[in-house]
Amino acid sequence: MGAIAGRVVDDEGRPIEGALVCAVAGRDAVLGSVTTDANGVFRLEEPTFAHGTMTASAPRHIPEVRDLLAT
Repeated sequence: MGAIAGRVVDDEGRPIEGALVCAVAGRDAVLGSVTTDANGVFRLEEPTFAHGTMTASAPRHIPEVRDLLAT
């Protein structure tokens, strides 16, 4: 049990409100998604995966993809 939490910011460190953050296993299995708050903060509760990717996307911003590995 656990969570994935973080903050989505632009190139200048400003928070991005309303960014969609998705955890994905494999090619198409969406494990969960949340949107960021006014401070760019997100928290995805109890993800269930061994490894996958996390994508953050928002209008007028280039999507960012990061690898995830459960510990």
